[in-house]
Amino acid sequence: MTDDRRLPRGSVRRRGFLALAVAALLPLQGWRALVEVRRAPLAARLGRVLRDRDSACVVGAAYLAHVPAEAAPAVLVAHLRAGLGDVVPPRDAALRVVLEARVRRDFVEGATCRLGGWVLSRTEARLAALTALRLGVVPPGPRVRASAGGEQQ
Repeated sequence: MTDDRRLPRGSVRRRGFLALAVAALLPLQGWRALVEVRRAPLAARLGRVLRDRDSACVVGAAYLAHVPAEAAPAVLVAHLRAGLGDVVPPRDAALRVVLEARVRRDFVEGATCRLGGWVLSRTEARLAALTALRLGVVPPGPRVRASAGGEQQ
């Protein structure tokens, strides 16, 4: 289809304008990476949930002595991730709320462990263990794969 109407000299047709606009915006895609906010990996986020790191390291070391099969960050993260449900909250504050609910559910379900006379939820013990591993207080144990069931108590 041709248009016999002539455009004034120096004007641009719609298609030409769109092509120029897209071509002008393509180089800006690289800038997106510079300003885009990246979330920390889940292991790092879970490792900083507990505020008292010294206590977390003591509890975490005791838990890993009790359950050496979980002495690997990947195993602990897999267990913790399984307890979070379908969606991991993007913000750390929301992640804390979900984890606090998970701790309460652990007590209701009997998913607890005894460490030094204290009864802890599996979730808080695993968070402490992950903190201890991340801070190097406890060296990682042998690499084992996380299993779906078979919790120890």
